[in-house]
Amino acid sequence: MSSQQTRPASARKWLAFRHSMSHTIGLAICMGVVAFQLLAFAGRFSSERTAVERSGAKRAEAALDMLASVHTQAMMHRTGIDGNDGAIATLNGTMEQFSESGSDVRLWVVMAPKVMAFQKSLNGKGGTHYDLELPRDAIDQAVLTTATTHRKFSDVQFRETRPIIYGQGRATAAKCGGCHETLMGIRPGEIMGAYSASVGLAAEKTIWWSNIKTEVMTNILLGLALIALMIMLLRSIALRPIEKLTQSTNLLANGALDVAIEGDQRPDEIGDLARALKIFRDNLAEKRVLEIRNCHDEMTGLPNRASFAQFIEVEIAAAIGTDDKIALIGIDLNGFKEVNDRHGHATGDALLIELSKRARRSLHENGIIARFGGDEFVAAKRFRAPEELAAFLDRIENAMTQPIRVGELMIAPEAEQLIANADLAMYRAKAHANTNVCHYEAVMDERARAPFACGGHSECAG
Repeated sequence: MSSQQTRPASARKWLAFRHSMSHTIGLAICMGVVAFQLLAFAGRFSSERTAVERSGAKRAEAALDMLASVHTQAMMHRTGIDGNDGAIATLNGTMEQFSESGSDVRLWVVMAPKVMAFQKSLNGKGGTHYDLELPRDAIDQAVLTTATTHRKFSDVQFRETRPIIYGQGRATAAKCGGCHETLMGIRPGEIMGAYSASVGLAAEKTIWWSNIKTEVMTNILLGLALIALMIMLLRSIALRPIEKLTQSTNLLANGALDVAIEGDQRPDEIGDLARALKIFRDNLAEKRVLEIRNCHDEMTGLPNRASFAQFIEVEIAAAIGTDDKIALIGIDLNGFKEVNDRHGHATGDALLIELSKRARRSLHENGIIARFGGDEFVAAKRFRAPEELAAFLDRIENAMTQPIRVGELMIAPEAEQLIANADLAMYRAKAHANTNVCHYEAVMDERARAPFACGGHSECAG
């Protein structure tokens, strides 16, 4: 009984639990690493996008600060309220040049409703002309409505609009804001307009997307490596052992008995299957041994009487309806009793075993040699031409008559007379067309010199 079978049930359960837990932990680690990589990629994706947004916001803030400074200076140095004032023209030119500088930043000023109403009322009077700074998008409109800064980030653009509040910042200067209160009725805290900036992010997006693709490819390769590792782990845990057990089962099904059964020491279900398959293999091997013993001579391994009879039945059935014939040859060793008496039964057994091996090697198609007991052997051969039978007899004669060394003893089996007797019977049967089988009798030797006239004699059977 194996140590696996003698362990207490509680110990086996603990081993199975520990074995299962170790594999589960290994799989969990692989899955955890994959999950971590996915989370890391998601974080990286968000971080890179936030970095692009921050870059756009930083550039927009700098541009708006510059615009506020230039606009304040222009308002403080203007000489009148006409839209053709030189300071205002300088401001407009500065914004236009900045927007066309190739920095992907566009700047403009938006006027509040009261300012636009005032400018509309003066347009065309006395040559006065104002370029009305209307809201360009929903961001500008929202700032004019709420008087608060609005920002919006998209994949290719960052937008920011900052309100100009009367009484806050430089707009409190009398020269800068006083005219708005006097001419337009704007009170402190009311919105006078807004500064707007649009930052193009195509370059940042290209860099961001390149980084993302690199990150994606890196994570894909790492993920594939981890998946391959998990597959290898799964194969080592379950798939590979099952494949080996399947191969062993197929070999057993095809008649092989020298099959190695792996995994029978495992404390899990695969181990249970391996142990069951091992028991099946051992039982099958034992059954095979019993079958061999029942149909073969135990000492020489040659077919026994029962097996020989089955062979003859099959050969007779195969010969029916054909020109085939079946010859039966009896073989008895002369002097075998003297070998046993003089040298012992072990020597006699060794002699029989060696003769059996030689006889088995001498057989070709449709031939058999069996041991009936003691030194009695019987051979059979299905043949069509007499020459086939003669060749069969020659092979048996050579096999049975060559000297045999058993230890220090050299033995020469005496089968020449037997073969000669068989030849005599064969040629007597061959001489008569109506004779199928001719059995040897001692009287044949007396008639050996006489013409082959077998008809009516007791030694020939039709």
